Amino acid sequence: MSKERSTVAFLGFPSTGKSTYLGALWQLVQDPCERTVEERDLTGDRSYLQLLGDRVARCEEIGRTEASSVEGMELTLGFEYGDITVRIPDLGGEMLRHLVEDRTWPTPLLDTIAASDAMLLFIHPGNLTLPVPITMVDEVLSEHPSSPAIESAKLAKGQGANLDTGLDPPKFQAGSACTAAKCIDALENILAFKRTSWPIRLGIVISAWDTVEGSPTPKSWLNRNLPALDGFATANTDMIDWTLYGVSAQGGKLPTQRDKLLASGSVRKRVYARNASGGSVPVTDPLCWALTK
Repeated sequence: MSKERSTVAFLGFPSTGKSTYLGALWQLVQDPCERTVEERDLTGDRSYLQLLGDRVARCEEIGRTEASSVEGMELTLGFEYGDITVRIPDLGGEMLRHLVEDRTWPTPLLDTIAASDAMLLFIHPGNLTLPVPITMVDEVLSEHPSSPAIESAKLAKGQGANLDTGLDPPKFQAGSACTAAKCIDALENILAFKRTSWPIRLGIVISAWDTVEGSPTPKSWLNRNLPALDGFATANTDMIDWTLYGVSAQGGKLPTQRDKLLASGSVRKRVYARNASGGSVPVTDPLCWALTK
């Protein structure tokens, strides 16, 4: 029986946990005691990948600027039932940001999407931009009815503000959109491009799962914090075959738990992942899900 092969794209906006997860994967690959995954091939900067792995091993946070310069990395990993090529057009997340905010398709991102059988979209729970409730807008408008900023806001809202203010309605900036709106916009662009390949396989990865309070499941967390994204994916199963994970690529909070994490030993012993319903799964499960079509 021949083994399967699959290509998975790592996607995400800036500071969503892609590089930390990649560093944890690299540590697993290099660990002689970890027999479920091994390296097959690598295209890109091996020294940088080793740097990411070392940072994870030392329980050090990986900054956005460190990842922003790395483009076009491909890592092929071998599992029991097949090989998975991880394509990373942009660890820093700037290409996906350009797609949404500047309405342009960076060529490396376009090539990656075209060549991929599945995608992992990373979301960091500590870097969410939430929508402003309309009730809050109404409250501000009623409390400060005369200020120039509110006059402009009223114009935008269509509430008949004084027309002699000389103020134009504020222009919408895509960069100020909430996280769910940005993710949905990116997915709509990808779906339009991959129309002939519906349903596309999408794994939503909630990174830094150790920072999530209240012990929710990834599914309940998404529904409560990003209901629009949850609803979009749920309502479009003809276009998206999707699943959901919570992943801790460090195994605990930094820097407060750093000493405890270091004392636990190898990265293999401390990283963990949860499936949509909260069940414990290997940290490589998001990749393996993409393989088992």
